[in-house]
Amino acid sequence: MTYRNYTLGLLSFFLWSCASPPEDQTIVLRGGTLIDGTGRAPIADAVVVIKGQHIVALGNSNDVSVPENARIIDTQNKWIIPGLIDAHAHFGTGFMMSSNIVTPDPEVRREIARNYLRYGVTTIFVMADDPELVLSDKKQITEGSMVGPRIFTAGPAFTVPGSHPAQVATAEMPLALASADPEEMKNMVREVASKGVDFIKIAVEADIPRPGGSRMPPELIEVVVEEARRNDLRVGCHCTSVDEATDAVRAGVKVLIHWVRSDHGPITPEFIDLLLSNDVFVIPTLGVYNAASRYTANPEIIDDPDFVAFAGRQVVDEIKTDPSWEAWSSMKDFWQSAAADVLESVKKLHQSGVTLGFGTDTSVRLVSPGYSVAFEMELMQRIGMQPMDILVAATQTNSRIWGLQDQIGVLAPGKLADLVILESNPLEDVYNIRTVFRVLKDGKIYDPDAMATDVGN
Repeated sequence: MTYRNYTLGLLSFFLWSCASPPEDQTIVLRGGTLIDGTGRAPIADAVVVIKGQHIVALGNSNDVSVPENARIIDTQNKWIIPGLIDAHAHFGTGFMMSSNIVTPDPEVRREIARNYLRYGVTTIFVMADDPELVLSDKKQITEGSMVGPRIFTAGPAFTVPGSHPAQVATAEMPLALASADPEEMKNMVREVASKGVDFIKIAVEADIPRPGGSRMPPELIEVVVEEARRNDLRVGCHCTSVDEATDAVRAGVKVLIHWVRSDHGPITPEFIDLLLSNDVFVIPTLGVYNAASRYTANPEIIDDPDFVAFAGRQVVDEIKTDPSWEAWSSMKDFWQSAAADVLESVKKLHQSGVTLGFGTDTSVRLVSPGYSVAFEMELMQRIGMQPMDILVAATQTNSRIWGLQDQIGVLAPGKLADLVILESNPLEDVYNIRTVFRVLKDGKIYDPDAMATDVGN
């Protein structure tokens, strides 16, 4: 870390600390338009009363009294939404084509955490990581020594030898635990659960990163799901074909954490009925292929001032000279075809009434923390979802997926005070989600300009 970044880091921490209210202080947001995350009509000229970490009252200014001695934040001509929830995230930068999906570097992880929060993401679900690292991050954020979103984590993914992500896991970055033995798998799930993880991830897919890998059989999926239930943990499944998803759902999985591609097998009415009859949620992560398609087809986008401001000119220049960039660019026809298939497949799920959550799969190449939220929302709009429905997916639905609807996801009395104040109306254009004025998490106020950081440095 350079002296300049160290100095800016100290200044930013000072600014954040000054913005954090005492536990007993009452904060009032007054005058903005409130979108509560339920899909109900917005409330104009709204008042939100926050005491400590929680919302205590909200509504139109005619219906809510402003307590004496409250700190007033004027939100006229602004929009207030619930803190965003990224239900499929990783601790990687998402910049370099040849970089790892997860970084062990503690300074980079701190900057990644700040970037999530800077873009209004107040909660993330980390879908494969070194359990020691991510649980340490979670502890530091909870205690206040690290600034970032609320973290829920699965720790490592469970898979079989030769399958994803066992093929890319290393001793330094233990992203997966693999076994083909049911008893050993049961013991591994039990051990990871004892470390304090919040849910369990399994990976059923066989052909990433190379065809011909092993695929987790249904009986082993059942072992993981049953042991997770014994430990009161939900299960999210990485799978991208109809056959894989069918095995997972029949084994008891309720959350699919990726799209389901039709070029891996047609999406049939029977498959859609299976999802609907089992109340399965799908977190589509549309940006995974679409980011590669977008940037390889239009490499000039990397020089977009907004991206340069976010990533830093040094990172942009490194992306252009990354040895794998040429290989990825040569595959642009594949990326475009796969991206189109993903959009069409998820569109079919949406039109059939399957409940979609929201997740970016941040740190897959060129899908970056916080910054890529708007792109994922744009893609969801492209499959026919309305801006209000997209906001609900990224707030209320995500809280329901992981059983946290009593705490987060909706703005209501008694819920945690996780809010984002926007300069522009997200219902007119979902890209207005980037016009962040202030972020509140647990009632603490953060200025995104003070959190601005150059992850590339």
